[in-house]
Amino acid sequence: MRSEADEGLTAEGRAQIRPRRAPWRAFLFAWLLMVAWTVLAFALVGLRLLPRAYVGWSLLLLGAWQVVLQLTLFMHLGRTSRWYLVYFGMGAHFAVIWVLAIWYLVWVVR
Repeated sequence: MRSEADEGLTAEGRAQIRPRRAPWRAFLFAWLLMVAWTVLAFALVGLRLLPRAYVGWSLLLLGAWQVVLQLTLFMHLGRTSRWYLVYFGMGAHFAVIWVLAIWYLVWVVR
């Protein structure tokens, strides 16, 4: 069924209007990252890789990172490419981790 507005459009014009489908590889990649972060969280707790004081903060950071990934990819991937937000979020998390680590080494460990 075509509307009156579609009558003047070419096939290329109609293809541009239709929403673009999100590639399944991006969803699979995001899903694998979330599974890896979940496994890392369980390993941090179960294997006692970090001191008890850091496990909670590490789990919060992993959870926040996972939320950013889910909101960015699963809610907006079909519209436009949002990979720059993922890279920015990962960079921000690493920056916060480094700042906290340096602060801890300078002011707490001494």
